[in-house]
Amino acid sequence: MSGKHVVLMIRDKGWRKAVFSELSEIRIGGAGDSDVVISNDGVCDRHCAINCRGGTCSIRDLGSKQRTFLDDSRLEPNREYPLYHAANISLGAEDGIQILFLITEQFGGTLGTKSRVTT
Repeated sequence: MSGKHVVLMIRDKGWRKAVFSELSEIRIGGAGDSDVVISNDGVCDRHCAINCRGGTCSIRDLGSKQRTFLDDSRLEPNREYPLYHAANISLGAEDGIQILFLITEQFGGTLGTKSRVTT
């Protein structure tokens, strides 16, 4: 993923953006040490992880009780599923957290090697 950025557009009580560069794993959950911290009853402390290696990205549900969906299909726990530009990820119930997964080569803004967002 050299030179590319992963952008997560997160919808809970409005839209938020998290941008990551040169990061092999993005941990999403309610725990304070997650890369993307989401405080919501539908999100487990260690909900899911996005892995980017060798120019491809995948998502894995970390055994969450609240479920992870990729384009309306429920993910089996601890199994890798390929991600693609503009994939729709849902955490928890149907009306839970929505995440739009984007890959971009350009990002207008200041960017370190890791961005952390709390929603």
